[in-house]
Amino acid sequence: MTDSRWAGLAAIVFAVLLVVGMVLPGDAPTSDEADSEYVDYYEDSGNQRLLIASVYVITLSSLALVAFATLQFRSGSALASLARAMAVVAATAFAIGSVALATVGAEILINDAEVDPGVARFLPSMGFGTMLIVGGLAASAMIAAISADWLRSGAMPRWLCWLGFACAVVLLAGVIFLPMIALVLWAVVTGIVLLRPTSATAVPATA
Repeated sequence: MTDSRWAGLAAIVFAVLLVVGMVLPGDAPTSDEADSEYVDYYEDSGNQRLLIASVYVITLSSLALVAFATLQFRSGSALASLARAMAVVAATAFAIGSVALATVGAEILINDAEVDPGVARFLPSMGFGTMLIVGGLAASAMIAAISADWLRSGAMPRWLCWLGFACAVVLLAGVIFLPMIALVLWAVVTGIVLLRPTSATAVPATA
């Protein structure tokens, strides 16, 4: 299998694992709920284990994103370098954010600690902020750079490039969760195109 197809597979793995990792924690309490809801949620051993599992899944998803950018963009162009750098930033934000989301549950499960409602409110908020704002903006820049490089080189269909630009714009509103769907959609569509036998290959290293 060519590097381009491996990159396509990595893109799809990233999207699937990111969704699974975000869904695993289940119905976590929101900021407008009472402290008792936080205590009940984090004291549930099943929720604690699901939170820890989500860290591993999202971390694997982040590694798949870096693998995609590394396999697909080995040229020395400025846009390719920017795409790789932003992929690393986004992946780091997703991984660190997932740790913040799971820290309270992991601390209780491992050290048998008591739930501090204040900490239980703060850490998940920080985790979501890291993933949605830092990760979302970095992903927006990554997709824009990738799309511009593909459009310049003709390595991929033009419609995919314009889809990327549209998704990059949507991700600028990543402060809320819904726009992150654009990242998942783009990764899946890109992965499918790269896996097709007739898809273009990656930009050569000598470009």
